[in-house]
Amino acid sequence: MLDVMFEVPSRTDVTNCVVTKEVVGDSIAPVLGTKEEKPSNKKKEESA
Repeated sequence: MLDVMFEVPSRTDVTNCVVTKEVVGDSIAPVLGTKEEKPSNKKKEESA
């Protein structure tokens, strides 16, 4: 779980981390919940 502890804080797409007894007891990676990045709807201003 050390890798997750260092990876998650720098990721902007992670919304939650699910740690179960299997994660703790069997050294399985936790499930990371992520959000979808929304595309920007802003139009770029055109220069003349």
